[in-house]
Amino acid sequence: MTVNLDSISDIDLDRELRRRRREQAVAQHRAAFPVRGPVFGPTRDDYKRVLVERRMAVRRKELRAQAIAAAERVAVWQVPAFSAVATGDAEHDGRSRQDDIDKLTAIDFAATLYPQGVTGPTGNASLKLRAAIALNASRMIGEADENGEWRPTTHTETRRDGSTFKRYVTEQMNQVGDVHQLDGGDRVIVAVAVDDAFHVIHASKRWLDMSKASSVSLFGKIYPNRKIPRSGRRFFYEPVAYLRCTSADDAEDLAWRWASEDRLNDDDSGQHAG
Repeated sequence: MTVNLDSISDIDLDRELRRRRREQAVAQHRAAFPVRGPVFGPTRDDYKRVLVERRMAVRRKELRAQAIAAAERVAVWQVPAFSAVATGDAEHDGRSRQDDIDKLTAIDFAATLYPQGVTGPTGNASLKLRAAIALNASRMIGEADENGEWRPTTHTETRRDGSTFKRYVTEQMNQVGDVHQLDGGDRVIVAVAVDDAFHVIHASKRWLDMSKASSVSLFGKIYPNRKIPRSGRRFFYEPVAYLRCTSADDAEDLAWRWASEDRLNDDDSGQHAG
């Protein structure tokens, strides 16, 4: 079937071209980096360079648009089309590192989705449940007082209204490195020790209605050693996808790069949506 390009809007054409570039980038990434081990993809310095250059390119476009608008207020210009003035140099034309970005944004496609359900094929806890337990596990920090009794450590925090309250100090003993929050904490990417390996986990916040029996049952499975509340709402981070690593250092670095890729994708999507 012959398609007349003149009948396609610029927005639809741009979206289709970007989809094809992304599919090609994913195919090239999977061919170059098959999922065999923990280390693959670009380095942390590559991400920093691409992110900075992308922002610089966007800023250059904004400055050119402002200059043209200012000139049009004082004189009538015949502005040539972009194709007529393009030099072919990516840095000059504001297309710097576009190919690099297409290649970088592919870690998410290499991740493995956790199988659904809390029970595995053998009847034992599923891999997803074991990952959820390890990801959400925490314990209070404390020390013995002058009488030798153990007391939990607290620190004082301030609410938005200016009032203060004490919060117990806890540690997530299975998490490796920083927790990278996305969408205001609704999603996280973090490296976690699961069984005898390290999983770089992409998880989403899931709320439970503790007045329902199903929520009570699930809460008890996620937090096997914690008292179960019978009212209100509680949340836990539900694992969605993971990348397996053999060392804590590899897992921590990969978590940083995966989160950077996610933010880069969001920033890129926001620019085109605007």
